Amino acid sequence: MDRYKVIFRNCAIKEINEIYHYIFQDNQVAADKYVNEIKKAVDVLESTPFAFGAFSFNKYKRFTKARNHFIYYEIKESLKTVYIVHIRHAARVKLLHFPKS
Repeated sequence: MDRYKVIFRNCAIKEINEIYHYIFQDNQVAADKYVNEIKKAVDVLESTPFAFGAFSFNKYKRFTKARNHFIYYEIKESLKTVYIVHIRHAARVKLLHFPKS
C-alpha cells in the first residue's frame, strides 16, 4: 500500500495553533488531548486519504472529522502527498476556502 506524505499548509498550522491556545486558556491537558486527536485523524490520511468525504466538484478535495473540527485536505496523487488546507470548527464550515491549485 502506498504511503502519502502529509503537509500542513500555513493556514492549517495557524488554525491548529488557535484551537490549542483557545482550549489551553481553560485546561492545558484538554488542549494537548484535543490537538493530539486532530493529529491522529491526520495520521490516518498517510495510508487512506481517499477513505473520507469528497466534494462533488473535485474528488481530490476531501474532509474528515476530529471531534468538533473538520479537517479539509487536498490530495496530489502524482506527488503521493496530502495537503492539510484547513481545520475548522463544525460551526464555521460555511467559511471553507480551498487555495487555488
